[in-house]
Amino acid sequence: MLKAAFAELGVKEIDIRVTEFGALIPGLLAGRFDAVASGLSITPERCRQVAFGAPDLKVHDAATVVNMRD
Repeated sequence: MLKAAFAELGVKEIDIRVTEFGALIPGLLAGRFDAVASGLSITPERCRQVAFGAPDLKVHDAATVVNMRD
């Protein structure tokens, strides 16, 4: 899926790196990698640090209440 998405941008080779979630934005900022292909929620704080592309999934805030009584 990543290869197909990046192929449209002219990228022919992808070097996938596995890293801890908390290191994604710091890794981008330090130049350790060029893009993040992970579920990274768009928040105002993160937008102040990096540029996001178009989201592929939007989840509205919600609350779930479960009644465990019979």
